[in-house]
Amino acid sequence: MIGILGGTFNPLHMGHVLLAKGAAEQCALEKVLLIPTNVPPHKAAPELADAHHRLNFCRIAAGDDPLFEACDIEIARQGRSYTSDTLEELKAMYPERELALIMGGDMFLSLRQWVRWRDIIRLAVICTAVRRGCEGDYDGYKAELEREGARIITMRLDLPELSSTELRAKLRRGEDVSGLIPDGVAEYIRRNGLYTDNGK
Repeated sequence: MIGILGGTFNPLHMGHVLLAKGAAEQCALEKVLLIPTNVPPHKAAPELADAHHRLNFCRIAAGDDPLFEACDIEIARQGRSYTSDTLEELKAMYPERELALIMGGDMFLSLRQWVRWRDIIRLAVICTAVRRGCEGDYDGYKAELEREGARIITMRLDLPELSSTELRAKLRRGEDVSGLIPDGVAEYIRRNGLYTDNGK
């Protein structure tokens, strides 16, 4: 089963890394594709770093670990990034493989608001982490989706509470982000002057 972790990755942080690693272990994935969005469909992103930078974040985070791979499928497609389109493309690329869509609990609880969400649950197993204290909301929502035919794997992960918005503010102020952003990604951000008042 091939895992898919998408997002703006603006910037990529340790929450993303730990979610990907936890999914690889708990969902028995053969590899995880890290897929930065080209243009996010559901939110304005005035501080969005250029796509090639966010793809490089994924490449740096993947490093030489054969389990992880940066994938530019949404950037290459251009336009707004819809998960349903990405899953259809990946299914054509990997017809013999099952796909697993990895997401945190907050994203999971909004799944029925996504474009063509029924196609999403048809094309992929949903691997989702449950945030502590949200189990009640999660269990009911999971049951509703399963009645619609969704296949859902619940992951128990101790993920840090990290906000990309807050991390961008820290970077803008020149604060230390050690342990919050992978070291290589943080160095890349500094070297390229990203998330400063002078550049994206």
